[in-house]
Amino acid sequence: MSTIRSLNIFIEVYRNRSISKAAENLYLTQPAVSRSIADLEKEYETQLFERYHRHLLPTDAAERLYAHALQVTSSYEEMEKSMKEEKDTSSIRIGSTMTIGSRFLPSFIKEFQSKSENTELYLNIANGTSIQSKLLNNQLDIALIEDAIHEEDLTVIPFQKDRLTLILPLDHPLSKKKTVDLKDLTEYPILLREKGSAAREYLDHVFSAADIQIRPFMESAGSEAIIEAVKENLGISILPHALVEKELEAKTITTAKIRNVSLERTWYIVHHRQKYLTPVLQNFIDAVMNF
Repeated sequence: MSTIRSLNIFIEVYRNRSISKAAENLYLTQPAVSRSIADLEKEYETQLFERYHRHLLPTDAAERLYAHALQVTSSYEEMEKSMKEEKDTSSIRIGSTMTIGSRFLPSFIKEFQSKSENTELYLNIANGTSIQSKLLNNQLDIALIEDAIHEEDLTVIPFQKDRLTLILPLDHPLSKKKTVDLKDLTEYPILLREKGSAAREYLDHVFSAADIQIRPFMESAGSEAIIEAVKENLGISILPHALVEKELEAKTITTAKIRNVSLERTWYIVHHRQKYLTPVLQNFIDAVMNF
């Protein structure tokens, strides 16, 4: 029967596509790692890896085992953590997409810490695709994500809505109209967040649903660079309203309403569907929901 140790070895080999690299990371000998993989193959009567140009390629059986192994090892780690955890101390790993992380996460954390002073926190702010991947691989316990949840193994809890806003340079031709059509935007250079970000996935869906193809003049992992580029009249953009509100109030950029298009999104608290929600994690959920 496979053990937690053998599953951890398998996971490391799968992730690195290498016996030697897995052995190095786990401080084991290469023969010990090879034996562990061979034992798993013997137990399940299947081949897990094929060799190709010094790399290991996972078979379909390995793909299935990897998904199960992550769940088993994650549950085991949660059990170990729960049983060994001191009464008054704990830690959680929190992820967030860019908009929530840059403007709202600090307030959520402050509210949470007021009721959980002894909890150690690790925060990771990245694009939506990266955050979802880390939840699936048990690198994060919980996350706050702006829409675009596409992984079936993640549980989502809606907690707030926001909207995206068209931003324009001052005196831009579109700013002189009360409303514009979505297709009007294609006549001007458009500046967008990078592929994989929650805002970009949402906009790609909006344009696709309208049968409009867009080719960004610029893509950026940071909204600040896009806002500055709009100020300099390099193009137009659509960004979360919370990130452009100050510039709109200061009148360094302007906006126009897009006709017949809803740019409202839902924000979610997200965790793996098999994640055990400790009292500390539940406290964090409550802090966000009640903020």
